[in-house]
Amino acid sequence: MSTYTDAICQDIRHSASLALGRPLRSIFFGGGTPSLFPEASINRILDCIRSHFTLSRDCEITLEMNPSSFEIKKMRAYVEMGINRLSIGVQSFHEESLRLLGRTHDPQEALLAVDTALSLPFSSVNVDLMYALPQQTLAASLADLQQVITLAPPHISWYELTIEANTYFAKYRPNLPDDELQFAMYQQGIQTLRQHGYERYEISAFAQTPMLQCQHNLNYWQFDDYLGCGNGASSKITMNGRIKRFQKYRNPGLYQANPTQHVHESIVSPDALVFEYMLNRMRLLSPIPWGDIQAKTMLSDKELRERLAPCINQGYLEATPDDLSITEKGQLFMNDCQALLIS
Repeated sequence: MSTYTDAICQDIRHSASLALGRPLRSIFFGGGTPSLFPEASINRILDCIRSHFTLSRDCEITLEMNPSSFEIKKMRAYVEMGINRLSIGVQSFHEESLRLLGRTHDPQEALLAVDTALSLPFSSVNVDLMYALPQQTLAASLADLQQVITLAPPHISWYELTIEANTYFAKYRPNLPDDELQFAMYQQGIQTLRQHGYERYEISAFAQTPMLQCQHNLNYWQFDDYLGCGNGASSKITMNGRIKRFQKYRNPGLYQANPTQHVHESIVSPDALVFEYMLNRMRLLSPIPWGDIQAKTMLSDKELRERLAPCINQGYLEATPDDLSITEKGQLFMNDCQALLIS
């Protein structure tokens, strides 16, 4: 862990010039279980960031953690080192669902983790919850939601289990709820969250107030720039009117030997800009100003309207002179809409 922390800090120092003097609005420790790291390593990384970047006054600093008793003991240290937002990967409060997902915690540990986090002076606490789990019933999915609502965290991420390539579930496909049952979970879940005061601002994100929305994720969905440090981390940087994407080595050994090396580096082509922008921005449910699309894609108003016309004509998007809005049909069939934008 010490060697990996050395590599991260070297990566951070090297990446600082790419910020072009811009302050950091958010920092996110994620991509696995960063809470497994010693507190001293997390603190050292934060000190390195503060030494080489300017942080905005209200910089959101999030750390992801699993709800095990081992990690709960670290929460007070996180507050002291300046972490102001905790994201807890509960996934379910049902023991059998956790077992089928291969999670290492049990429902009691999950409850304790969330309760403890809420008792500490974090600015916000997020709870990750999934639905459409293996063998899950509608009643079980709604019971999970009711349980998290009872705890009343400021932010809930509630999303459908997806089967990723090259995973255990891809090789040994579990018995998942059918499409009709998944849709019932989706509809009734959204209604339940809304009834209890959680505003849906993104496809799978719900906050008690707009001030509690996740600023780090909003940055992604608004197609703004970000720097990724660590093995497998991705970056998007706008420089000289062009958008560059690159990654770091995914293999931890290669990364530690070459923490500043950019791999899979590419410039986003003008033809792909509308697709890439909408792929991200359509996750947010707020209207999309035409001016923002123009600024982020660097295309003319005429070009934009021509590219987006198929999505508007088929009812996925609704246009006004000022902005675009994603329709209910667009929310349900987002992939179909986005496929129309691929050049």
